[in-house]
Amino acid sequence: MVDFPEAEAVEAEIASAGPLAVLFSHACSAGAHELHESLSADFSAAGLSLLLDPFRIGDDVWIAMRRLEIHGLIFHATQKSLASNAVAAELKTAGILAAPIVCVRDQVPIPEGLRGRIFLSLPESGEIERSNVETLVNQMRLRARVHWVWQWLMQSDRAVSEREAGVNWLLRQQPQILAEFIEQLARLHLLEKEDPTVSSLLAAVIERTGLRHEAREHLRRWWHSVEHPLSRDTIAEILTTWGFAAPSCGARPRRQVGRLLVGSFVGTSSLMVAGIIAVRGCHFETTDSRGGKVIIEVGAEFRKAWAPYERAVSPAVRPEDL
Repeated sequence: MVDFPEAEAVEAEIASAGPLAVLFSHACSAGAHELHESLSADFSAAGLSLLLDPFRIGDDVWIAMRRLEIHGLIFHATQKSLASNAVAAELKTAGILAAPIVCVRDQVPIPEGLRGRIFLSLPESGEIERSNVETLVNQMRLRARVHWVWQWLMQSDRAVSEREAGVNWLLRQQPQILAEFIEQLARLHLLEKEDPTVSSLLAAVIERTGLRHEAREHLRRWWHSVEHPLSRDTIAEILTTWGFAAPSCGARPRRQVGRLLVGSFVGTSSLMVAGIIAVRGCHFETTDSRGGKVIIEVGAEFRKAWAPYERAVSPAVRPEDL
């Protein structure tokens, strides 16, 4: 995966937000509190705050978890917690908030509603092996950060440059984790109001999930909502690469797309466009200063193709050269 400076700006935003809150959902017992204590320091070192009993009698769990900005939930599954109405409310709210849930099974069968997830089993009640602590922290950190960035991008006051940076950051995340958030990520697209570059980057994120049939429905809807050829060509190529029929509506020539890329993104979003094609893999046609045709192919040959592409989008290119 290619790194872009714009994505580093999102890392700074995450850091400025402070530790991301993760709820330790449990039924009170000495063993549960000891388990929390054994995990807390490692979560803190990873930039996460593992909250223990943050609610008070009378609190509305839905309101409280939103107010605390919960970005994940560790469920300590015991006989007592499985029978707890409070824990059930916390799990339900986490699901509504799309907050990732990791189950730590403590001498009980895996709960019915969480059987589709990989869980961690404790060898003895309340005891956890060191290697499992590291795995638990790392897996929650990866998901909690994606959840935070998704919520950050959902804010209506995000500028286009911030949205470009945020979606570029998402492109660097693991496909499995992106796939777990596919429905939430699909909601980031602003349809007919979406910026063409952001639209194309989002299409690349959805492609990266590998969930072809789910992604197809979202991509087709986006294609019919957007008009810019950059967006439409990116979406159509994803669909045809997957073996689906491309949406039909007057496809524009490649040469025109190449000129639009150069004309629209020179000096401002060249790295954004490079991000799309580095992840996707596609080709464009344009002309050099002598009128000769230049074919730019990017994807598996990204490093080799980068030099001519960079020349094509360089600010030194004059309009009369096109």
